[in-house]
Amino acid sequence: MRENKENMIDAIICHPRDVLFPWFMRSMKRNRDKFGQVIIIMTQSATSINFSNYITAEIPGVTLIESYKDDGKDWRNAAIHEALKYSTGDHILFLEQDFLYENSFLPRILTSTANTIGFYEGKRLHPAFLLVKKDILDQSSKDFSVEKDVGDHFSKLTKELEKIGGIQQLDGTDWCHIAGLTQNYRLTENWYSPQIFYQYNHLSQALPQHQLWVQLSKQKEQEMGIISPHPSINLEKYFL
Repeated sequence: MRENKENMIDAIICHPRDVLFPWFMRSMKRNRDKFGQVIIIMTQSATSINFSNYITAEIPGVTLIESYKDDGKDWRNAAIHEALKYSTGDHILFLEQDFLYENSFLPRILTSTANTIGFYEGKRLHPAFLLVKKDILDQSSKDFSVEKDVGDHFSKLTKELEKIGGIQQLDGTDWCHIAGLTQNYRLTENWYSPQIFYQYNHLSQALPQHQLWVQLSKQKEQEMGIISPHPSINLEKYFL
């Protein structure tokens, strides 16, 4: 894979309607020139809040999909297939909002010539950051769904990409997958990785964002109380 000077890398992101991710929004604006299409498909919501208009206004040239046909089998598989209809690039980047990286990360990774670039969680390539050549993806079943009693989303796709070969695993210390953001904003207790989430939420408040989300973020911080930092993971470098 190469740096995207011809805007041939399309990013696909599933996004809950009622949650904002200020770091992700900033990153998309900073790096907009590295992508052809930025395709955001709005998915599940636990409240009546909808930030679609704000996202459309803030990310230049974003393709925002408000709805998709859910077959009732797997919401993510259905959403991604809808998003792929809008893709015109020769590379696809599956991206999640809880994948943080420093400024050095994208220029370093986008120079690779690998068929697939990503990182493993257990036996699957995680969809938080998975960069795949379009012609390689077309050789797969494009089944992004959960494999019952086998693995989470992208498990089947992982096995197919492994058979094709040419997988490069992410290295370096300039990225971090913190996981569980949407879930944590909806929980009132028993948060996933609370030390990391608390710091992420606190640091996010200093970034440009919708005023309603500032209120909700501060409300979450008060709800959690003061939580000491994680002993080995510090997110401050990603917020510079």
